[in-house]
Amino acid sequence: MADMGFLPVVKQILDATNTKRQTVLFSATLGKEVKVLTERYQKNPVTHEVGERKPDMTRMTHRFVRIERTQKVPLVAHEIREHGQTIVFCRTRHGSDRVARQLKRYGVKTGVIHGRRTQNQRDNALKSFVDEKVQALIATDVAARGIHVDGVDCVVHFDPPEDDKAYTHRSGRTARAGATGAVVSFVTSEQLKDTKKLQRQIGVRCEFEDPLPEDQLNLGEPIVQPKQQQGQPKGGGRGSGRKRSNGSGGGKPQKKGGGKPKQGGGSGRSGGGSESKHGGRASGGKSSSKRRRPARQGQGAKSSGGRSAGRGGRRS
Repeated sequence: MADMGFLPVVKQILDATNTKRQTVLFSATLGKEVKVLTERYQKNPVTHEVGERKPDMTRMTHRFVRIERTQKVPLVAHEIREHGQTIVFCRTRHGSDRVARQLKRYGVKTGVIHGRRTQNQRDNALKSFVDEKVQALIATDVAARGIHVDGVDCVVHFDPPEDDKAYTHRSGRTARAGATGAVVSFVTSEQLKDTKKLQRQIGVRCEFEDPLPEDQLNLGEPIVQPKQQQGQPKGGGRGSGRKRSNGSGGGKPQKKGGGKPKQGGGSGRSGGGSESKHGGRASGGKSSSKRRRPARQGQGAKSSGGRSAGRGGRRS
């Protein structure tokens, strides 16, 4: 947090508090920036340290691969399949999301941790990684500060670390609790000079190796999502919907002969099979009302043959 520029704000808060106080400082690391707080705001502090002061860099194998940008995703998919549970470090949040999407095409399941993810999303991603439901965890430097997971087989520096401290912190996610691990750094041509300087700072001297040819990479079967034509239903092409059914598919039966029926008869609206001239609602107009029997006395039901039949029923 001190590296991100929070230190001046912390100083302002401490300067505004009562001088007669007890100040307790918790920090994952005690670098130069944090020591400023110790010297300025604490009196005769007692230091308690838990765990190793610095990761043992000799427990892990370091590899620096000279690579083009377009080769990064296939190669990181290969490293994940070769080593197992892997943490991939990217510099930006957008880059982390992009790498996760691209790895999905190679069938690699990933979880993502960065500043724009909610706490629940981070917890679920980390739990899925611990439970080995995903093969890789894609993370940024800041979001990965609190990651403490045993059994990480490999760390990949997809983007170069900012400095030697970032390299040490990233690489320290593997080879924990006496285990061994692998650290792979992708280096582009414009990053060679800075990477050589980084090697001197961390005390690791390795030759830059070339990547394997693509036909020798362990990529599995790429997953290609077929593009669906716009406007085409998922269940099939045109003509496979229910509305086109002839009655055998459970939909509405298609009317034979379509259009308006001719005078003198035609099919009625009810679905009870063939309809007689005098039953149901006739479509022959007012003339059909003359053929109907007169309504019985006391019945108030309306006849569908026209107004004359209805009035006759009321008068009788």
